Amino acid sequence: MSIIEHTPGPWRASHWLDDDEGCLITSGSKTVALALHAGGVQQSEVNARIIAAAPGLLAALKELKEYFQSYDYDEAWEAEGADSPPVIIDAAIAKAESGLV
Repeated sequence: MSIIEHTPGPWRASHWLDDDEGCLITSGSKTVALALHAGGVQQSEVNARIIAAAPGLLAALKELKEYFQSYDYDEAWEAEGADSPPVIIDAAIAKAESGLV
């Protein structure tokens, strides 16, 4: 099974046609997503900014994963009853790349 890559970033959130309809998330001239104003204009603008930040956030998580691979945090974090940063990072990357939680 081949992996389908996401549309390359950077993505940008901008107003779409009528401010009462939604915000477009674009990459260059391509539309990546649309955040509708169903929860109100301000909420959809915040949602659009979060969606637009996704490629950069995914890249940052992958960099952090490489950084944490040289450390053994599992024991210390498990003692506190929490997942280690690498476990949390791996779960977030898996969710972004496969849609699985």
